[in-house]
Amino acid sequence: MGSHWTSACAVLLVVLGLGACAPGQGQPTPVERPPTQVFEAAKPAVAIVETALGVTWSVPQPDIDQSKQTQLQNRLLAMIRSGAVAPNQEALRRASVQLITDDPGGWFSLTGQRYQHTDTVYVMGSGFFVSQDGYLLTNAHVLTASPDEVKRLLVSGVTKGTAEQAFVQSVRDEVSKGFETDVSDAQAQKLANWLADVYASGLQVASITPSYRIAVGSHSAKEVEAQGMPARVVVSGQPIPGKDVALLKTDGGPFVTLPLSTEVPKQGAHLDVVGYPCGCNGQEDADPGRQVVATLTQGSVQGELAMSSGWRATGTDAKMEHGNSGGPALDSYGRVVGLATFQDTVEARGSSRTYNFVLPIDVANEFIRQAHVKAAQGPLGRQYSQAVSDFSAEHYRAALPLFQEVARADARNPYAGEYVVRSRAAIAAGRDKTPPPTPGYLQWLLDYGYLPVFGLWGLVAVGTGAVVGIRRRRSPST
Repeated sequence: MGSHWTSACAVLLVVLGLGACAPGQGQPTPVERPPTQVFEAAKPAVAIVETALGVTWSVPQPDIDQSKQTQLQNRLLAMIRSGAVAPNQEALRRASVQLITDDPGGWFSLTGQRYQHTDTVYVMGSGFFVSQDGYLLTNAHVLTASPDEVKRLLVSGVTKGTAEQAFVQSVRDEVSKGFETDVSDAQAQKLANWLADVYASGLQVASITPSYRIAVGSHSAKEVEAQGMPARVVVSGQPIPGKDVALLKTDGGPFVTLPLSTEVPKQGAHLDVVGYPCGCNGQEDADPGRQVVATLTQGSVQGELAMSSGWRATGTDAKMEHGNSGGPALDSYGRVVGLATFQDTVEARGSSRTYNFVLPIDVANEFIRQAHVKAAQGPLGRQYSQAVSDFSAEHYRAALPLFQEVARADARNPYAGEYVVRSRAAIAAGRDKTPPPTPGYLQWLLDYGYLPVFGLWGLVAVGTGAVVGIRRRRSPST
């Protein structure tokens, strides 16, 4: 049988021009791609994940009580008797403002009513679709924030707000109106600074109500809240050091999805990390009006870190920022090997170094199985990936109909439509290099990279048929 196979294979190699024959069955072999191509193929499957926290909070409402008003009157009378203040209304008003702004804490009481307000606090991260019908993975910490974390974010916002000139101006206007006299810049600034400290130390969180939305493409936090697709939590782990994974579901679709790797990347293996970094130092510095864009960072696997909850994080030197959390880490075949999850800064010898870590996909798979979800790239994802490959090879005529089909199927995909326009422009400019179509039976053999075993006579028959077929197609021109 072996010699028959070899002889028959040789016939087909000569006739079909194939480079190898191997018996057995299999799947198309993954093809390594440059990082830019991996990035372009992944972008429609990577989403902004936003948790909008409706937070009701309160701060003390400063007030001058009756006893302090009496003390103020007595101080003013003493100043009049000493000749420090003229005995007229305007002079007394200016003196009152000066006394209060010199020592706000000595005059204002903070035990009375509290000012209550409801604001939205945004927690931004990334995620990626693992099924065409709208399941996507992200980090658990992207979906939650403790009351202490929310308070820190609110205090940061209040502190920044009270440091702005508009707040100082509002303090000046209120005091000027209340005392019916002018207030200097220095007086208004001093009182504003004191109020900022009061708000920061006295802020209390009454309630937190989360909602979740996702969006693909460049958006700001406010745009995602207004226009994004609502999502719900299907299953969730715990933030670091727990298994920091969450599975979300959004309605609609089909969506472009990413394939998941079944292999553990080795030390030094290349990684492409895709996500939506906020370009800020932390959530406190994130501007809800600033648009974020899908970003690629590259690196490699750099060891592991044992976690107390029983899993091992994969280290990487690929750059990660706030907002990258939950985004995919991809191998050179475009398969997800993990989720960008956390940073750890280590102090040593007077300097610090930041390490980035990825949560392996096998940990995320535990949650996918728990939710009974079948994760698969799906035909739409494969179609888009093939279109990107064709476009990169300047096969614009081959890429165009694929991009058009994806654009029709996934209306929220901002990238497919752009590629349709670019493909048409390249074709119109005469830059298309799409090769002529490959006969169907040859394409099948090339796709799978092997020849099935039919036995000697079957192979000879296939070879003969191929020869006849080729001759027949050539006969009109000979």
